[in-house]
Amino acid sequence: MIEKKVLVIIGMILIIGLWLLYSILAPQERLAVLCLEKTESKSDHFIEITEENLNTYPTLKELFRELNSTRNNEILHEVKETKGNEIMDYIISRYREKYDRTWGSFYIKYREEFYWIALASE
Repeated sequence: MIEKKVLVIIGMILIIGLWLLYSILAPQERLAVLCLEKTESKSDHFIEITEENLNTYPTLKELFRELNSTRNNEILHEVKETKGNEIMDYIISRYREKYDRTWGSFYIKYREEFYWIALASE
């Protein structure tokens, strides 16, 4: 009877040990911060974002909703790095479609307002 209990305890210790080892060594998703800032001035180079575009990128939609529900002109939103890169890749591709190149800063026109967007990652 004791042998069975010992085997069960050893098995549990092995399972917990393997789980802890996996959680420590498994690659963790890196985080990034999307910054969206409402600007007072209009940029000469911008892309226009519609509600339809935002339905494809719900994180971007959430950024606009959060910013417009506060009195701040800027919002910092933590996202998984892959999600942030996906959004910025979309914005860069829209710039390239419109201008055949990109600039260091990215401006968006949404509902007749202008915004600056950037991604900061580790």
